Amino acid sequence: MIVRVSLPDGDVDSGDAEIVHRFIDATRCVISVRGEVDLNSALDLEWAIEQALLAARDCVVVDLTETTFIDAAAVGALADSCRRVSRRSGALVVAGLNADLRRVFRLTALERIVPAFATAEEALAAGPPPC
Repeated sequence: MIVRVSLPDGDVDSGDAEIVHRFIDATRCVISVRGEVDLNSALDLEWAIEQALLAARDCVVVDLTETTFIDAAAVGALADSCRRVSRRSGALVVAGLNADLRRVFRLTALERIVPAFATAEEALAAGPPPC
């Protein structure tokens, strides 16, 4: 069962993007992103991933099902976060890429760094590794 839990400071609302943590259990977290992730919200996405790591989550799934756009700042945020997570022996994966996001992942080679799943549920069911 997935339960939505707000962090102490609440969910992040960056204007064009809404970022919500859902802690699944002691080791897994799904971060759902709705809207556009651009220069204004990419740092918030990195912050959300960092908060999940600080809460001892080993597996972070970034659910992009409701994400309509990502720019270079978002690509950089995901790549940097993936490196930080792997240094902690954790896993960062994405889920729910639409055709446009898949194209960005392919063109930027992010698909070679961050594993992608069709859904967050699929990523969680995959078990370690990645989640």
